[in-house]
Order: sequence, then structure tokens, then C-alpha cells
Amino acid sequence: MDSAAADWARSGLAYLTGPPGGPPDYSRAAVLAEARRVTADIFTLSGVEADAAAILAGRAALRGLYRRGRISAGGATRLLPTTDGWCAIALPRGEDIEALPALLETDTAQTQPWPALSAWAAGRSSAAVVARAQLLDVAAAALG
Repeated sequence: MDSAAADWARSGLAYLTGPPGGPPDYSRAAVLAEARRVTADIFTLSGVEADAAAILAGRAALRGLYRRGRISAGGATRLLPTTDGWCAIALPRGEDIEALPALLETDTAQTQPWPALSAWAAGRSSAAVVARAQLLDVAAAALG
């Protein structure tokens, strides 16, 4: 294990990444190394010290959150397959849930939004999903 992966493991971030019930994902270890560089730059410029690992993993540790694969630790964001890749959509606010009928182009309110949203996204390109979501002020981004 290289030093970046070991740091990723020590930080607790490895525990939060990877498939549920599977091994931790060390492929993102460079994220922590970059976050450490950024917080060091902030310290140099402002004198404000910050622990990059605590910033990235602290809330999850405090709330007892765990690895959930394609679902964010807090549950409000999911990675959804599209016809040409993947997109991330976040529904943390009540307004986001209220926007779902318009997003899905239906008159029906969704009591279980994720299955409907997943089925809808699976039939569209990532760009189309993101464009429609952002039009309705729902946070979304294409991956890759």
C-alpha cells in the first residue's frame, strides 16, 4: 500500500468508499493528498489551520455514517446510470422532491423518488439529465 492509500485508510475515508459490504476503495486516495495540499495553502495564506481528513470524513464519523456504494453517506445524493455514463443527483431539500414531477415530466407526485428517478435517468444521456435537473434547480452533475 502506498503512502497516499495508507493516509486514506488512517483518515477513515477508505471506510466510507467502495461498494456496500465490499472492500474499501483506495482509488480515490489522491483526493485526500490534494485536500491536504489545499489546506496547507490556506494555512500559509491565512494562518487558519484545518485538518483535511476531518473536513472530509468528520461529519460521517460524528453521525455514524458508513459506506453505501452509489448512495452518499447522508443519503441525499445518488449516482444514477444514464444511456452514456453516470450522473449524480442530489435531493436534500423539500423543494427538490417537489420538483420531481416536473423533472420526470409527469403529473404524479413520487412517494419513493429514487426508483422513478433512476428509471427516468436510465433512458437519457447524462447531459440531458443534468440539463433538465439544473433547469429546475436540482443539483446534478455528469461524471467523467
